[in-house]
Amino acid sequence: MNCPLCEAKSRVVESRPTDAGAGVRRRRECESCEHRFTTFERREDAVPTVCKRDGRRQIFDPAKVRAGLERAAHKRQRAAAATEAIAAGVIAEATRQREISSRRIGELCLDGLRDADRIAYLRYASVHKQLADLDAIRAELSEFDLEVVAATPVVEPRRDELTEPAKSAVFATAAAPTARTPAPTF
Repeated sequence: MNCPLCEAKSRVVESRPTDAGAGVRRRRECESCEHRFTTFERREDAVPTVCKRDGRRQIFDPAKVRAGLERAAHKRQRAAAATEAIAAGVIAEATRQREISSRRIGELCLDGLRDADRIAYLRYASVHKQLADLDAIRAELSEFDLEVVAATPVVEPRRDELTEPAKSAVFATAAAPTARTPAPTF
């Protein structure tokens, strides 16, 4: 370490741990001008980088993830309540890696929004997937509808929930023969 006054080399006079061992405080003395000064050494956490679509790299910013989710969930109560949980999951995933692609961050956000709110999902998908026209949005909706239809169970109405005309219509068709039988002749 060089002296801040004369730029000559310095020597360590005293060292002690600080912040419960998270860093080291060193008292130094210049070898030529005998000026004393203090330096602090702390471990620097590895900050993940984001690899963008165009190849650029930038430092991961959790505020951008939150802002994107909040923009998609604007005026949507169900999605707004879930955005912090989704953001926390995305941030936890990103900080476990040294580098993460922006595409992966978007997929994680979409997965969370898919369960939270369809409208917020579509808003986020329109930006992340670059849906340029109405046909692309329709295609995204049809994929989403296929997932919903496949997961929706068929529920038969209960007898006590039906009105009288509906009861007779529903249960009359249930009692009707399914195979073709000749009509009775008199």
